[in-house]
Amino acid sequence: MRLENEQLHYRARFEVFPYETQNPAMSKIQQILWDWLRNKERRRKGGDLFDTLSAAGARDAFFDGTLETNYSGGLNVEGQTRLAIDAFASERDDRTLWAMEYDEPDSRVWFRHWHTRVGLSGSKSGFCLVNVRITYYTLPSYVGNPGLVPFANVPNFVREIIELGAYQSCVGETVLNHEETYLTSDNIDEEFTSNLLSEQRELPLVLMCTDESGATPVWDATDLAKKLVGMANVYVADWREAELRGRLRELFPRDTPAFQYRCGASMLRIYRPGIDLSDPDGWRTHTFFPKGRIDHYCKCGPNEFVDTLSRGLGRSITKGESDILELGDVEWARSSRASEELSRRLEEMRASSLIGKPVGEGAAASEKRVEELEGELRESQWFLGEYERENASLRGTTAELKSENNELSSENSTLKYRLGSVEDRARSLEAEVGEVRGALVAISALDRMPSTLSDLLDFVEGIWPSRVVVLDEARSSAQSFNGDLNEEWQILRSVATVLWPLYFDDDVMACDVANEYKVKAGYELALTEKKQTKADQKKMSERRRWYKGAEIDITPHIKGKNKNPKLAFRLHYYVDRDDRKIVIGHCGAHLTTFGTRRTGRAPTRGGT
Repeated sequence: MRLENEQLHYRARFEVFPYETQNPAMSKIQQILWDWLRNKERRRKGGDLFDTLSAAGARDAFFDGTLETNYSGGLNVEGQTRLAIDAFASERDDRTLWAMEYDEPDSRVWFRHWHTRVGLSGSKSGFCLVNVRITYYTLPSYVGNPGLVPFANVPNFVREIIELGAYQSCVGETVLNHEETYLTSDNIDEEFTSNLLSEQRELPLVLMCTDESGATPVWDATDLAKKLVGMANVYVADWREAELRGRLRELFPRDTPAFQYRCGASMLRIYRPGIDLSDPDGWRTHTFFPKGRIDHYCKCGPNEFVDTLSRGLGRSITKGESDILELGDVEWARSSRASEELSRRLEEMRASSLIGKPVGEGAAASEKRVEELEGELRESQWFLGEYERENASLRGTTAELKSENNELSSENSTLKYRLGSVEDRARSLEAEVGEVRGALVAISALDRMPSTLSDLLDFVEGIWPSRVVVLDEARSSAQSFNGDLNEEWQILRSVATVLWPLYFDDDVMACDVANEYKVKAGYELALTEKKQTKADQKKMSERRRWYKGAEIDITPHIKGKNKNPKLAFRLHYYVDRDDRKIVIGHCGAHLTTFGTRRTGRAPTRGGT
């Protein structure tokens, strides 16, 4: 029985197969549930339920569904933990059906209860279908603030089941992961692409791409994966890896409908089952979250975004027609089987030679037994009809509530995002006004046109102070470089007007920054160095700077077009996502690489 004010906290539906063992999965899962319950009740320092679970034969009764607990599921207002078990062996399809409902008061919020439903459907082959639904509700007698929404989490017993070494847990054909998977150019096809495009896939996939420094848009990829166990598999792509970026571009090529399904730098995307990359409109169902949008969710706390994903994915999981999730499903299966058996026996008796004969005690007895069976059948069919009507009503109510909840959730998310966008736009306009004023001041203060690269750095920082930061090391490198001043101005200006919006403009969908920058600015942008250079710690140390009390990586760089090694201009930068600024760490000569043939600085301006 479900309660009207129940709120979904966690939902999972998956299959468990014996993998490196001959032992059936169902008994192993029951053992995990038994240990979980015993440990929870032991921590409560005893009670009626703990005494029940500690009695002789309790474990066997738990396994076979005969454990007596004086509780039949549903509403529990007594402030005590309650447990109900039921089981039924269905000979018709060789299934063993088992369900558990566990109701417990919240340890911190006295008026809140937690309700755990677990349904198992085991086969003789060892396979077991697992359904889990965790909800919470407020006691009907309580009037007041319902309190904070609990943070998303995965019950320990689910994690233990999925992590069983000798068994394999799957949703459809997809093996469930209990931690994040880091993609590479070597494993992306096997680990991600083939799964993504499979028509048989039933499990959502979550892809996160890092920014150019290797940071994920969600602060902790491992924490995200842990809180989505059983509902989605989480993948991480390091945007610094050029070969991997290339493989993602091949998967979502530009100028095709597939491009709308892409996942870019510092972005997270949920890929629902049934993806069709050729559908120009289908991409909308595969929700994407740029870093700015994720940050909007996290304004109320760092867990807000993960909670949003967890509940959204949980709502999408539905119970199959013959699934076992709660006690009523077992009772329905039992009654359905009993009704079929009564019908069979009734037909056999009607076909008996004794039926229809007017004389003899045998005929009279048979007719009386037929009447009894017909009465039992009518009673059984009435029960099944009532169950079906109640179930249909619940399904209708659930569907309505789900639809309403989805609409409200979507509306709430939209409003949150719009509010955040308005706030950000207001701040952006304020910053723009400040930039204009700063630009006027900077221009007014000019007593001469910039004639050196150092002058240009000061000028750019003065015009766009909210977008650009110039480190002292960049000024030092600029002083010793003699190049094309016009090109240097074009590149510096593009840092504020082209590169910054690619990283921080909320109206721009996360993209391949390097390609987009080249298209819009006309200059090449490299987000990393070649493997040989990256392997040389001495050379990579040249690409380290100190900023805001921490070491940063300024490997990403914009390349000037002059091929003369002495005049080759390079601008190295770091993306400060917290303050939404481009930090220029080097501006001048080409830093040494594996391919550098000779050392030495380019000649200074005025040199020979």
